[in-house]
Amino acid sequence: MILKDPELDRSVLDALRELPSPDGRSMIACVAELFAQDSPALLQQMQQASEREDWPAVGAAAHALKSYAGNVGALRFMEQLRELELTAKAGDSSGCIALLATVPEACGAVVAALARESACP
Repeated sequence: MILKDPELDRSVLDALRELPSPDGRSMIACVAELFAQDSPALLQQMQQASEREDWPAVGAAAHALKSYAGNVGALRFMEQLRELELTAKAGDSSGCIALLATVPEACGAVVAALARESACP
């Protein structure tokens, strides 16, 4: 399941827009920037753990990114990461590899969608 156009939860986005941020920008802009900055490291952790066949580490990184996804309203991506986390917990290497192949593109789609949302007034 590749999420080319991730559905972002409007209620989460609206709540983020209403929150003040420390630097005067909208909170959604701050959160979108943090997601874009932090997600590559988690993707890299998942990839490196997969190369070592360290499925618990894959699951831990998927869990962390899943939390980020939930915080920004990327519910479909969060579900994709939940599936990866459970697959990793079960030690299903072929399942993990298949799911991992879809995660970077899906994450990129979330980053792009958040960038569009943070540009909205």
